[in-house]
Amino acid sequence: MVPLEAPGLPLVSLVDESGHRVHGLIDTGAPMTAAVTEGDEGTYEVRARDGRVLVRAETVHTVNWPGLRIGGHRVTLLIGLDVLESIDFELDLGGGSWRLIPRE
Repeated sequence: MVPLEAPGLPLVSLVDESGHRVHGLIDTGAPMTAAVTEGDEGTYEVRARDGRVLVRAETVHTVNWPGLRIGGHRVTLLIGLDVLESIDFELDLGGGSWRLIPRE
């Protein structure tokens, strides 16, 4: 289970290629994962507390939304359907969690 930054916000922490913590918006309306203006194109990872990679998101383009903030957090990445359709999950906005379901 991945905690959301706050209940009601589909925002998760990721690690960029430089090892920095950034925020990604789980965006079920975006067809492709994209870096936001201030973010870098590349690979981002959602990691478990023990360091395991739970979700890997790769960007190939950037959207021009300078200063995008949600709930006081700067958004660096839009996690789009290209990633979301590759995993099974339950998004509990009220409970503040993103549960990833292993595929068998």
